[in-house]
This record gives sequence, structure tokens and C-alpha cells, in this order.
Amino acid sequence: MAEHNGPNVPLSFISDKIGLAQNQYSINMSTLVDRGIINRLDKGVYGFVDPLLKEYIREFGIISVSTVEQD
Repeated sequence: MAEHNGPNVPLSFISDKIGLAQNQYSINMSTLVDRGIINRLDKGVYGFVDPLLKEYIREFGIISVSTVEQD
């Protein structure tokens, strides 16, 4: 998503970049929406909530997210 030139990223662009069909990563997209990382802007179109995060990922690559278990 960060490699896309515009703020609105179509799923077709993502599929071409990662080489997977949309149904193979749709759960991951939903998780990113639920965590407030991206927004669903329209059917099949997503965008980063924070444009600076997009630039960070474009510049430095994928960020890792660790999950913390709560007792």
C-alpha cells in the first residue's frame, strides 16, 4: 500500500504487488481496519489513517507489530 502513488489504494494494486487474490488477504485488511491503521474508503479501496505512517513504511519498509498478552 505504501508504494502506491495516491492516498486511495485499490485492492487490485495490492493484489498485483503481493501476488495474492483478494480473498487470500481480506482478513488481514479487516484486521488493519479494526486496529485503526487503514480505512476502507470505498468498495475495494483503502487508505492509511495517518499519511506519515505511509511515508514511514515507504522509506523504512515493513514494521513489525508484537502482540501483548493481558492477564
